[in-house]
Amino acid sequence: MTAAFAAIALSPNAAKPTPALTTNSTTERVAEANAPPILAIVIASALDEKGTLVNPRFTFPPNEPQITAIVYVGKTNGGELKVAWYKVSEDEDGKPLDEKLFEHQIRVKSHERAFSVAKNPGGALGSGTYKVVATLEGQTKERKLDVATQAGSAGGQGKRPAAGTTGTVAQPAPAPAKTPEESCSMAARGLSNDDKDLDADTVEILSRGWCPEHFYVQVYATVMGPPKLLGAMEAGPDAPQAYFNADPCGLSGPSDLPGTRITVTTRAFDSRGDSPKEAGSLDSVITLGDDTSAPMVTVIPTPARGSFVSAGQKISLQVTAKDERTGGSWQTGVRRIWLEAQPEGLDKPDEWPNPSRLPKPCDKKTWEQDFRATYTVPRKPPPIVEICAHAEDYADNPKSNCADFATGEWRGTLREHAQGSIYNDTVIVIFSFSEERDGTIKGAARVKMESAPQTFNECKSTRTLITPEPLLFPISGKLVDDEFHLDLPTDYRLNLHVQTDCPPPRNSGTVMATRSLGMSDVFYHPKVKAQDGATNSFHKPGAIDVSGTIEIHRAKQ
Repeated sequence: MTAAFAAIALSPNAAKPTPALTTNSTTERVAEANAPPILAIVIASALDEKGTLVNPRFTFPPNEPQITAIVYVGKTNGGELKVAWYKVSEDEDGKPLDEKLFEHQIRVKSHERAFSVAKNPGGALGSGTYKVVATLEGQTKERKLDVATQAGSAGGQGKRPAAGTTGTVAQPAPAPAKTPEESCSMAARGLSNDDKDLDADTVEILSRGWCPEHFYVQVYATVMGPPKLLGAMEAGPDAPQAYFNADPCGLSGPSDLPGTRITVTTRAFDSRGDSPKEAGSLDSVITLGDDTSAPMVTVIPTPARGSFVSAGQKISLQVTAKDERTGGSWQTGVRRIWLEAQPEGLDKPDEWPNPSRLPKPCDKKTWEQDFRATYTVPRKPPPIVEICAHAEDYADNPKSNCADFATGEWRGTLREHAQGSIYNDTVIVIFSFSEERDGTIKGAARVKMESAPQTFNECKSTRTLITPEPLLFPISGKLVDDEFHLDLPTDYRLNLHVQTDCPPPRNSGTVMATRSLGMSDVFYHPKVKAQDGATNSFHKPGAIDVSGTIEIHRAKQ
């Protein structure tokens, strides 16, 4: 049979199937206790009223109303499952940085499915990579997912998903069939889908046997060729359930490409007598799911992203595209890497095509590929130079990562310290700009923030800046007589982690928060003499005391 779940009644005297499989009477037998606390995590849009997965995948559009993580629970003592959601970002050096969004705690029982919903707070979800981490009784398992970039918007813009509902539902399972005495029924199915396995890097298999107590069942798997023994389970009238997993790259005819068919063979044995006697076998097929996970793309530029550059300067770029082996869908491998820049200035070659026309399986797959390129800053560059690295796999899943650089004949630093209420922050804006012939100012800036502990209402809070997206933002202004009058954007928000320590019985913990770029009107519209080395300062007393300085220098040519 070719269905991934089926059951048949077998007589203990049934003829042995052909070709026969080798029987090992000393095989260690396992029961449901072989299942770990967490079997798998599946990402989907939702669970419907029947408990069926709705749109299981690993990439979602930015207008998705909600994203649901479904955790398949194995054997547990009735523990508390923790499901944490993270935004996978990068620090200023391009290194991965996990930004915790929220956490759900769910009380679970053995063989349940727990669901954790991340809801869209309204509008577009922030594009990029997210991660779900589930922890139960010392075991941790994680899955990654992507929110695609909305057409016409910059990557990273949009809102963070918020904590939604949680709950548990029963796992889909075959209904016990009433069988006559001295007969045996078997079943084998995929974990999250009867005949399809959705996530890499192993195939999860649930097997059951409705048999007399003196029977046991062996489970085998193959892609093409001699089946490999995965293990054995005790069978019985109450149909014990056992969990197995198989690495398709470790089977005969190895392949982990999407669409690969894994044949699972269950064999029933009567253990009475001097040696076990085979009662029959059953074949099921589980197909590896589609590749819906885009390659991860990292860009390490020299000088570092956000740096100030000038005409004629060389920017070296080290690009890596990588298909994750675990935590996502079944993979096809990296097919292409290419770069784009605004304005143009990339040296050739500016792309890498995989020489293989078709995807390859297992260790022959292009799991990771490096590519190096060079960019030359052109004459009269715009305020921001943007260089983007793109990669896609053989399933045409795209991913991008960009690095921005600022240009300008004037460089400067604007500092503002605000203290009071919950604030004890120093915002530092590093900027550059050029002056047009008509006195108009066009430039770019980046922000850093230093925060000291602040006590308010008996609670001490410490605030940490999350790497802003986008890293660079535009600034404008004009020359008025002998002064530069600058204008900073008032809609640029800073995302923060806030650690709060409060005396009992009040709660302590970490939350996300946002704040404006500045705390005073003078900060958004600073003035400074149009002279090399000029400075200016400002002070605004009040419940939140604000003070700051600005300093500029003409860039060295």
